[in-house]
Amino acid sequence: MPIYQGDHQLGSSYLWKVQERHLQTLIEVLSYDWYQPCLWRGPEYLCHSVWNELKMDRFFSEQEVSPKVVPLLEALIVGRLVAPGSERYTKEWVEKRSALYELTGFPLRCSLNSYYRAGDTLFYLKKALERYLGVTEKDLFSLSEKFIFLDLTNTYFEGAAEGNPKALWGRSKEKRSDCKLVTLGLIIDELGFAKYSEMFPGNQYEADTLAGMIKSLEEHIEQRVDRTIVVDAGIATEENIKWLKGTPYHYIAVNRGGAAFEKDYTKMEVIREDKAKGIKIEV
Repeated sequence: MPIYQGDHQLGSSYLWKVQERHLQTLIEVLSYDWYQPCLWRGPEYLCHSVWNELKMDRFFSEQEVSPKVVPLLEALIVGRLVAPGSERYTKEWVEKRSALYELTGFPLRCSLNSYYRAGDTLFYLKKALERYLGVTEKDLFSLSEKFIFLDLTNTYFEGAAEGNPKALWGRSKEKRSDCKLVTLGLIIDELGFAKYSEMFPGNQYEADTLAGMIKSLEEHIEQRVDRTIVVDAGIATEENIKWLKGTPYHYIAVNRGGAAFEKDYTKMEVIREDKAKGIKIEV
């Protein structure tokens, strides 16, 4: 239907030309050159706030890491928390779908090899990093560190992994008997904060790791005699229980096999007693 404006008739062909012009303008605005995808900000902002609370920039500065490389290190760490993946995947995520670099500043170089080298830097600083975080997190979060949980797991390589001396055949906990393995030992406290980690060969016998990991842990956290070590049946061998009894620590262990543990009540302490109700609890 034609539309009248004064003495002039605006036909349907004229309206179509106006609409077509506006449509073309809209397409230009929403074109690839102008449109920016929605970037993730919430999780990154939270992680970056904790990063600042832990003063990680200062730590890496003390380790003589270039400030232009630190954003790459943070991207790898935050990426494992927010969008886990390989270095290649992290590069694509942080540069195209995340606003993390708006918070950290952009690194000097953004090549894929730069991300690989950043991962190597984190690995080389592993001992210093774990020691620093152990002290800093304890003060920041008022951690008691009264309980220490130790366990091991393994993961597999889908490739030949011929360049990795720790990639060996073993018993896969993920049922991948067709792949070489590497074993990870981890110690955490009662709130789940990691205290120490170590990589072992894929065929590592779990029970042989206890003493070495506890001694390494003592270099990372404050020593105290009222600490309790918790281990599962894979580590609770007769030799390890004997070793634990010779340390100043308490321990909790899962019974290994059908034989009962040797009972020793000579050092029991009363933690609660109510003679009127006939209640007495000793540990």
